[in-house]
Amino acid sequence: MELNSAVELKETFKSEFLKVHLSSAAVAKIEAVTGKGNRVEASAAALPPDQRLSVGLSKVEEKRGGDYQIELRVQREGGLAHRAAEAFKEKARGEANVEIIPRIEAPSINLVQDTVKDGSPDEEPKAPLRIGLSVSHGDGPTGTLGAFVETKEGDAILSNCHVLAPGTADLKDFVFHPGGADVATLVARLRIAALKDFTAFTKKKANQVDAAIALLLDGREHDGNKIPEDCGHAQAGKRLKTIIKMTDLRPQHRVSKIGRTTKCTSGKISAIALDNVPVDIPGVGIVSFRNVVEIRSESATSPFTMPGDSGSIVFTDDDLAPFGLHFAGEYKTQEGKKLKVSYACDLEAVLKALGATWIK
Repeated sequence: MELNSAVELKETFKSEFLKVHLSSAAVAKIEAVTGKGNRVEASAAALPPDQRLSVGLSKVEEKRGGDYQIELRVQREGGLAHRAAEAFKEKARGEANVEIIPRIEAPSINLVQDTVKDGSPDEEPKAPLRIGLSVSHGDGPTGTLGAFVETKEGDAILSNCHVLAPGTADLKDFVFHPGGADVATLVARLRIAALKDFTAFTKKKANQVDAAIALLLDGREHDGNKIPEDCGHAQAGKRLKTIIKMTDLRPQHRVSKIGRTTKCTSGKISAIALDNVPVDIPGVGIVSFRNVVEIRSESATSPFTMPGDSGSIVFTDDDLAPFGLHFAGEYKTQEGKKLKVSYACDLEAVLKALGATWIK
C-alpha cells in the first residue's frame, strides 16, 4: 500500500485497539496514568505485557515498488495484544506482519558490567576523541560516544540520556572517557565533557527520544563524525554524511553502527515509525516510545548491538547517511535461535530537541 494509506491504517489500528480490544477497566487504568488526550500514544506505559501492542510500518521488497506494510509487535504469544494483532493483520488483507518481542530494555549498570571481559577493566583513554568510544556519567551505565554536534557554546558529544544523565544527574555534571565499566576507578583526568542538556522520561505521554549532549572541556580535541580507521568498516576513514529521514530507507536496508561493546556491526531495517513501544528504562520503569526504528541483526552469532552500545549512531552502510540513535534492544526467537533486535530514536528529532547541529 502507499505511504499515506499505510499511515492512516496504522493510526486506525492504534485507536481501535483501545476502543475494541481493551476492557473499560484497562482503558481507565491507561487514562489514570496518561490522561485521555495521551492514552493512544502512551498506552504501553500502563498496560501489562500481554496487552502491549506496538504499531509501525516497513517498506516491502523493491519488486513491489517500494510500497509499505503494517508492522505489529507484541510481547506475549497468545495474549490479548497478539490476538488483536492477528485480527488487524487479517483486516489489512495480508499487508501486515506480526512478531513477538518479549521485552525491550535500555541496559542497566549491571547489564553493561556483565559484558566486561575478565573482570579487570583497563581501557586507556583515546586522543583525539572519536565516535564509538566508551563514555559514562559517574553514576550511570557505560555507553557509547555516538557523535559530535555543534551548539552555541561549542562542540559537544551526543549519546543517550540513560548513559550521560542517569537518575539524579544535573547540568554541568562531568562525563568520563573511558566509562566506569572500563576502568577500575574513575579519576578526574578522565573527564572529557560537562552535561549540557538531556531529555526527560515520562509515563504521561509517548517519549520520542532518549538523548543527551555534553560540552567538551577545554583541550579535548575530537576527530569529528568519521568512521574510525581500525573499526573494520569497509569505508573506515570516511565521514558520516547528511542526516536522512527514516522514510528514505530502502526495504531491508543494510545499516551499521560503531559501538563501545561490539565495535562495527551491520544489521537490516525491519520496521520504521513504530509507536507504543514499551521500553524498560533503568530507574524509571516502563515508558512508551513513538517514531522508533527497529533494526534486526543479520545472524544469531553477530548481534547488531549489545549492552554498552547505547548511544551509537546508526547509519546506512552504503551511503554513510546517519538517521538514528540506538537506545534499547532485546532478543526474539527465530527458527529456534535467539536473534538480537535493536531500537533507535529518530536522529533529526534528537538534534531538534537538544538544539544541536550535526557536524559533517
